[in-house]
Amino acid sequence: MRKSVGTPVKVAGLALAVALVGGCATTDQLNAVKAMAQDAQSTAQAAKTTADQANQKADEALQQSAANKKAIDATNEKINRMFKKSMYK
Repeated sequence: MRKSVGTPVKVAGLALAVALVGGCATTDQLNAVKAMAQDAQSTAQAAKTTADQANQKADEALQQSAANKKAIDATNEKINRMFKKSMYK
């Protein structure tokens, strides 16, 4: 009876030792993963900043385009009036 209780304890101890040796990450590995995560986060933040700046530039370009369209339409209207006026003479 004593032998059957000792065997599971030995197996459990061996499994615990294998798990501790093979399954756990070292502090250096955890620090490396943390550094990679921080690097990825800073890269993502830089990309977001660049995207925000690009979005702002696109909005400015759209506003300038609308202003240019109004100026072009006004110039075309003026040319049409001048053409019609010259046709009546």
